Amino acid sequence: MRNIWKHAVLIFAALLVAYPFYYMVTTAFKNMMPAEATLIPNFVMMTRLFRPNDPTRIVDGYLVQILPFIATAFSIFLLRQQFLGFPKELKDAARIDGAGDVRFLWSVVLPNSVSTLVTVAIIGFLASWNAFQWPLIMTSRPDIQPVQIGLNAFRGEAGSSYHLLMAAAAFVVAPVVALYLVGQRYLVQGVARTGIRG
Repeated sequence: MRNIWKHAVLIFAALLVAYPFYYMVTTAFKNMMPAEATLIPNFVMMTRLFRPNDPTRIVDGYLVQILPFIATAFSIFLLRQQFLGFPKELKDAARIDGAGDVRFLWSVVLPNSVSTLVTVAIIGFLASWNAFQWPLIMTSRPDIQPVQIGLNAFRGEAGSSYHLLMAAAAFVVAPVVALYLVGQRYLVQGVARTGIRG
């Protein structure tokens, strides 16, 4: 359930940030950095925000795993590229009909961007499902750590029992395969629309 809310917030935040870039010419996306480059600044930010010496603040929780990754540069860039495919005349026609920016976003852009939003959701889910380094650094309780850290701990317990390791890996991969099977239709539609645009 935590992942569903996390990805809903991720999509909403990326949507609200990417929509204004539809109208602006920007070079900000050349500054996209890998996660390893932002590891130390995120750590400093989270430890200052959730001080470990203050028991009234949340330290070892879900928020330290979610907050630094609410809106990723890739999801904003992907949605911006989708929005660039809409002709400016469509926005002008909506403005003549009395639709403001929010109405245009809600009534025109969102229904035509479902495949891109599903792609952003799937990529965001895969990123959080496969998260290992950040939760390993920021969390210590096993009940809030993601499944990849649990799989690594199980690898230490199982040792050379490869049949147990493969069974555990199959359980870890099963939700990802199920998500792909559910979202496959939207992914194919997104690829088809990209090919038609020319």
